Amino acid sequence: MNFLERKIRRYEHRRWTTDDNRRVQPFHWGLEHIGGSPDEPAPGAFVRQYVKNAIENSLE
Repeated sequence: MNFLERKIRRYEHRRWTTDDNRRVQPFHWGLEHIGGSPDEPAPGAFVRQYVKNAIENSLE
């Protein structure tokens, strides 16, 4: 890890541990926003396949 990466990680960790005004929001988009069904029996498998296809079809 180089100097800049260590500095950024320390900065982010410090913000994460001291910033108490961030609200945790549930992930509420759902699979229907990436072509799935809200009733998908195996959502994890669907997302893994979606990511695999996205990576295989990306330009880089």
